[in-house]
Amino acid sequence: ETAAAKALRAAVPLSGAPFLLHVGNDAWYKNRSGLLRIFSSFRKRFGKPVRLVLVGPPLNQEQRSFATGKGFIDDVVGVESASDEVLRALYSSALALIFPSLYEGFGWPPLEAQACGCPVVASPLGSLSEILQNGGILIDPENKEGYAEAIDRLATDDEYRDKEIKRGY
Repeated sequence: ETAAAKALRAAVPLSGAPFLLHVGNDAWYKNRSGLLRIFSSFRKRFGKPVRLVLVGPPLNQEQRSFATGKGFIDDVVGVESASDEVLRALYSSALALIFPSLYEGFGWPPLEAQACGCPVVASPLGSLSEILQNGGILIDPENKEGYAEAIDRLATDDEYRDKEIKRGY
């Protein structure tokens, strides 16, 4: 087991389950509510056993209520702060970074994810389409079914996933 894997296991209680990752605060433009709708849609449509790791502040009350009502609050893992080592391990281990931002001035997490070999499913809004260019899967943040389909394809089609990782590098 690598040092990064040990650090990840110590910092984040994942129990080996595959997980989606989101890195960011709770500002309106980060679209955490949209992220939760995407995760709900993915779970409902495909029924995959997957968790959602949020690096940043905890869910607010409205978000917690939504996740509880949809029955997946126990599959949301919060990491309020992560060392660079843990963040690299999360990026390297995640099924994908999900980044349905409504606006980004720059957008570091998608680039960090790609540098760690993590596929990115993101919004094309703000600077993200320019930053990611041909290296990410760009989907309108309102299209939760499109996100769910892209996540499922990354989870089930190894050739497609490998292609997306290479495009991201």
